[in-house]
Amino acid sequence: MKHAIIMLVYYNQDLIERTLKSFQKYRYNNDVDIFFIENPSKNSSYIKELVKKYNINYHYICNENIGGMLVELFLRNMKDTLLYNYDYISTTESDVVVDDGSIEETIYILN
Repeated sequence: MKHAIIMLVYYNQDLIERTLKSFQKYRYNNDVDIFFIENPSKNSSYIKELVKKYNINYHYICNENIGGMLVELFLRNMKDTLLYNYDYISTTESDVVVDDGSIEETIYILN
């Protein structure tokens, strides 16, 4: 089953790296894709480096800062195209560390 994890990225180097490390277990599973979405900022170039370093599947930067509506707008605009083939879609922020087994538990609850 395909699972999309959409991560709203705010700049905080230590937190983003810690979060990405907690997702590494799931990165080797071909059924999980991670989407970085962000409002543009002075730190966007650093976030682009993280995308390369952690081999993030998809990275989207808005043309302008639209604030907290970003996740809702992304889901609304991509649900019938890019996200259509996923059985599960999770959203998170870049300061949330995923505990071992939490993704599996989430999928179990959704089922």
